[in-house]
Amino acid sequence: MLGILTIVDSVIQQVITQGLTYVYEPIVSNNSYGFRPGKFSIKQSLEYIN
Repeated sequence: MLGILTIVDSVIQQVITQGLTYVYEPIVSNNSYGFRPGKFSIKQSLEYIN
């Protein structure tokens, strides 16, 4: 069973992800776009750089 996710594993991962997002999203820089749902935009990144 190594490497095969179960439904329970997926649920646990989702709960942890949502919990960490709730805690850390308010304190992360608004200019940080990587791996953040709804925040990644090449256009936004380029506007920040320029």
